[in-house]
Parts: sequence; structure tokens; C-alpha cells
Amino acid sequence: MDAEQNQPVSSAEQVEPPRGADPLTLDDKTRLKLPTAFQRYLTGLKETQVFITTIDLRTARIYPLSVWKRNEEILERYRNNPQARQNVQFMAQHYGADSDVDPSGRVVLSPQLRERLGFQPKGKVWLVYSNKAFTLYTDAEYQKQLQLREENLLRDVEVIQRETDFV
Repeated sequence: MDAEQNQPVSSAEQVEPPRGADPLTLDDKTRLKLPTAFQRYLTGLKETQVFITTIDLRTARIYPLSVWKRNEEILERYRNNPQARQNVQFMAQHYGADSDVDPSGRVVLSPQLRERLGFQPKGKVWLVYSNKAFTLYTDAEYQKQLQLREENLLRDVEVIQRETDFV
């Protein structure tokens, strides 16, 4: 239970998420074999299904199904900007698909997602955990993001250190 809000803590908050960026290769059928740490994370959540989509048209997001269902509920209740809600729902469904995590730890990307984001059979990709889901980058997009972030890293660390106890 969350003592401050007197509500149950979600499973995703109780299970230790994987850390680091994992370089991987899609197989010849464009399936992704999740690294052991990512498989353990899903097992700890008691999740055997994921929803894979994009919400930025640059990266794929692999959501434990319970996390995606929560997103669907949030979108259904969101009333501040109905057009934004409809756009996000439509695009997430267009590019998205449920995928079982098979016994070998593999998941399948939808054909429209693979085509839009440029995921290729035997292509190098990067997998990173962030915000209760996994982000999957093509190698080109990951290198672009890496370069962008490297340029500002020292400044950003200094800002955070000034404002927090970050060491």
C-alpha cells in the first residue's frame, strides 16, 4: 500500500526494472528477442502479453499489457483536448498490436510499425526501459538521440546537481 495515498502500489512499481541500453538484432522474421533482464521484469509483473506501438513516430514502445490498458483508460477519460485524444488513440491502434511473449522471449512487431519506423530483418536495434515500458530504437534513431544528448550532458548534469543531491 502507498501510505501517503492509501492506495495499492501497482505491480510495475514493485518489480525492479532493467537498466541500461541493450543493442540487439531483429531476427530474419523481424521478431525481437527480449534480453533476460527484460523477460525477468515481465515475469515479475506476471505479464505474458505486451502491446507494441509508437506514440512519437520515431520509436516503438513495448508496453506490458496492464500498462497499456491503463493508458487506454486515461485516454478514454481525457476530455481537455478531444482531438488530441482521438489522434493518439487512432495512431496507437493503427501502428500497434498485441504480442505474446513466446517461450523464447520473442515478441512480434506489426508490419505497419516495422515499415513506418524502418525496422529491418537482421537490423540492429536498441532497447531501453523508461516510464513503465520499453523503448525500441532503430540504430539510426538511437545514434541520433545519443549525439543530441551527448552535446548537452555536462550542462544538464550541472543543472541537476545544483538543484538536487544527485552525485
